[in-house]
Amino acid sequence: MRHTENNRRVGPIGNLYSSRWLSLLIVALAVVAFAGSTCAAEDETSWRVGLELAWVDPSGDFSTTTANDNTVKASYDTGYGVGVRGEYQFESQYGVELSALGAGSVELSAGTAGSYVRVSAVAPLMVGFNFHLTPDRPVDFYVGPMLGLVRYSDVEYRAGFGEVSATVSVEDDFAWGAIAGLEIPIGSRGWRVQGSLRYIETDIRDSGGSISIDSEFDPLIVSIGIGYRF
Repeated sequence: MRHTENNRRVGPIGNLYSSRWLSLLIVALAVVAFAGSTCAAEDETSWRVGLELAWVDPSGDFSTTTANDNTVKASYDTGYGVGVRGEYQFESQYGVELSALGAGSVELSAGTAGSYVRVSAVAPLMVGFNFHLTPDRPVDFYVGPMLGLVRYSDVEYRAGFGEVSATVSVEDDFAWGAIAGLEIPIGSRGWRVQGSLRYIETDIRDSGGSISIDSEFDPLIVSIGIGYRF
């Protein structure tokens, strides 16, 4: 039997035009604009933009239960993604960052024969406040808290051979997290290599219809990329 609830497909970056995503973007841009308007005279101000490749390692466990008490438990496998980030550094030690990441191929390994679970795409959009620890040195280390919205693709699963298979849309999740990163300049024209380690506290939830999902995702994200400062 094929069961579908509120079927929705989301690409790796997700639909940035939903009302929640748009609201978050407006808030983030307002914060950046305010910082720029109040600190524009500072010599230390700058923009940083970058493109990164990411390795996503979820640390939670997945579990879903149907109305007839069929339960599928699964462990997340690692996935990979591509992201973009931009930071306005309004003083030598402080900056506001907006980042978006699209991760695909985040598969799950189910322990029951004939069972499978798939979450084909995860897309976090995060706003962060960075504290630059070594602003006057060649290698720039920074840390900071993050808030944002995580959007998931539909969850596809099968509970054993000949049992229920389903495609279920899950809720967007407001999330928090933290980042630690570094940037190393390349030459004198503003180019730099960047790397970061992020942790995001986020859950996959759906409690409508005949299926209940309430699972932790909580990824650790390792990123490396190239950026430009101007």
